[in-house]
Amino acid sequence: MISKAMALFLEFCKIPHTSFHTEEMCAWLKDYAARHHLHVQEDSAKNLLFSKGSPRLCLQAHYDMVLVGQKVEPIEKDGFLCSIDSSLGADNGAALCAALCAFDSVENLELLITNDEEVGMLGTNALELRPKSKAMLNLDSEDLDEIIVGCAGGADVTFCFDNLPLLHLEENLGVYEVSTCGFRGGHSGIDIEGSTNAIVALAQFIQGLDDVYPISINGGTKRNAIAASARAVVLSRKELPENEHFVARKIAQNPPYKDCRKVLAFLTLPLLQGVQKKGALGVELSCNVGIVQSERDVCIQAMARGNDTHELLAFIETLHKASEGFGAEFGQTHFYPAWEREQGGRLLDITQHAFMSQQQNPTITTIHAGLECGILRNKLELDEILSIGPTIHNPHSKNERLDIASFARFESILLEILKNY
Repeated sequence: MISKAMALFLEFCKIPHTSFHTEEMCAWLKDYAARHHLHVQEDSAKNLLFSKGSPRLCLQAHYDMVLVGQKVEPIEKDGFLCSIDSSLGADNGAALCAALCAFDSVENLELLITNDEEVGMLGTNALELRPKSKAMLNLDSEDLDEIIVGCAGGADVTFCFDNLPLLHLEENLGVYEVSTCGFRGGHSGIDIEGSTNAIVALAQFIQGLDDVYPISINGGTKRNAIAASARAVVLSRKELPENEHFVARKIAQNPPYKDCRKVLAFLTLPLLQGVQKKGALGVELSCNVGIVQSERDVCIQAMARGNDTHELLAFIETLHKASEGFGAEFGQTHFYPAWEREQGGRLLDITQHAFMSQQQNPTITTIHAGLECGILRNKLELDEILSIGPTIHNPHSKNERLDIASFARFESILLEILKNY
């Protein structure tokens, strides 16, 4: 028999809630609050604050998701919940549903639900609501074996190549489309170590071929996801080789042809993709190419992350200087600072005790991903904030999986925290 929270999450999955398209989910959440007699506040960014009684602790989650694929269709397989051919949205919908159900078990609670978190913390940065509590428990981390006390900051960066020169080749060359296959993608922070980016891999593959001239490259779907697919159009004097990751087909395309060799050289710079710095707790600085689009110009969208705000800012400046060397126009938006490591207090003590009551011995650590915690701690002048969540594998990809057993334990841990705080 599935829990009330899991049943609610399966209902939640039926409501569209991709970032920037959350209107239906916002209405569904407000209807849920009305049916359960919760007090509701809403601000201009469509953030919601649900409350009951006289709360001392505020739970926090976001209600938008990264949709990779067309439609969420949950299925259970081998102890996991996943979607047939899309990301699942367990990040952050599963824990949010557990928080909603918690109102049935406690008398004093508030829940801050932020909007458009996955596209640069937009809802959090525009937050106008003010919870009463001075302690907050974020529910957006993705490993039940961890209590998160710090996270990376981030920024969206863009590199635009306009006015690329045209290729003027004397001999007739064949036009080929080269496509990728077999890349799984993943979260641009959590999965950045050990995951291959399809866009960068394709650029490297083409650069390794002789007498091949790239004229366009496209790939990726989300700026904060590791690209799982890409395609390029090239000119070649001979048929192109293929392997398990790259397939080629001859196509018909007429000139003019833009010379994209400089773009591919830029895409293969080590500082543009992957881990830039590691420390004792893992990855501390990284960059990911999320999207590349070739239309009139070629535009690359990437995301830089850093667990130290000053190092992140310095790295962004390094990216800026590198782009200037290639003649690309640089842009930066949606910057948010790192959440500096918490020193611990009453909430951490109670949270650790709750984990141990479920035979869990969690690691207290930081995470190389973006959480709302740093922004909220400063904006709301909180005394303490932590992050926990059920185990989710490969968020932001079609391979996203929610560990069902961990979700059940997460529900119990959450209720234990609320009972004792």
